[in-house]
Amino acid sequence: MIIMNSNMKSTIKNELQAVKNTVYIQLYLDEKNSHEALEMIAFTQEIADLHDLIHLEVLDQYDLTQSNNPYQVERTPAIILLNKNKEFLGVKYYGLPAGYEIRSFIQGIIAMSEDKLTISPNVLTRIESINQPVTLKVFITLGCPHCPQAVHNAHKIAMLNKNITAEMIDAQLFADYSSQYQVSGVPKIIINEQFDLLGNVPLTRMLDEIEKL
Repeated sequence: MIIMNSNMKSTIKNELQAVKNTVYIQLYLDEKNSHEALEMIAFTQEIADLHDLIHLEVLDQYDLTQSNNPYQVERTPAIILLNKNKEFLGVKYYGLPAGYEIRSFIQGIIAMSEDKLTISPNVLTRIESINQPVTLKVFITLGCPHCPQAVHNAHKIAMLNKNITAEMIDAQLFADYSSQYQVSGVPKIIINEQFDLLGNVPLTRMLDEIEKL
């Protein structure tokens, strides 16, 4: 199963030259042979094949109810990114990050490979000052051109503070979940079930809401 054409692969391979350290892609599936699962495996394998420092691990028939669920994967298919030390820095993707969303996936891999993320000192201080658990749910659709930056902003916040988890959620794939949060437009960002933002808001706007918790 081919997901990306040769031109797209060439473009992404060039972008992935920015990868500096090993990144692990963990793919969680409830079964391995469904069309959806095969598509996820093909997509992540094609990405991993583009750089020697990107490693794919497929966990099929994953039982979400098992006690050994260290990254609190709540639904499948899911992707978790881990850094060179196999540390979880709060980055999750629920669904296939394809279409426009491939941008946030490539950005996430590159950022996860960095020894130090580039961010202004003032913003970094605000992120590091968050001292309670925070979950950012970013609902997207694969045809939304504004969603990838919202996802990357949320993931960047998570990478800089271990109290924070940020999740990309495919609103169409997980329609029941979208209905639960009354998602009528994307990107929609849910912050700890208490606040929500609509649209590709700046990273600092997300912090404004987090700081109200």
